[in-house]
Amino acid sequence: MRSLHWFSVLTIGGIAGLMGGLVANSLLSGGTTFASGPETLSAQKFQVVDGAGKVRGSFAVEGDGGTVSLTLFSSKTGEPRAVISAGADGMSSVGLVHQGKLRAQMKIAAEGTPTIELWDPSGNAVFMAPKNTGITNPSM
Repeated sequence: MRSLHWFSVLTIGGIAGLMGGLVANSLLSGGTTFASGPETLSAQKFQVVDGAGKVRGSFAVEGDGGTVSLTLFSSKTGEPRAVISAGADGMSSVGLVHQGKLRAQMKIAAEGTPTIELWDPSGNAVFMAPKNTGITNPSM
């Protein structure tokens, strides 16, 4: 009789441990599933964060026109340092920012015309190619 008692205790303990493990795994795993094929992750914005949780970059679709942009942050204040964007209208650009001011920009217009613009720390244009298109005011 004594061995039947220990067998019952061990059986009930084993089943309880198995059930507890399954429940804990289900609750703590966050519903992770594994698939055999390729998966698609969809969102309007993705953010890259550092170990402290601070945003260091983003990849987003913005506005009604569907402009896609990749923004990289490296300053402690969270200001963008580089922005790469492609508009639904066909214009693409790369902008480099220093201390909150756009300092360099390379664009390709929807019809294919390329431009390169550079500004000094005060926002004065210092270079533009091609020269005959007129220098624009830097803005972000």
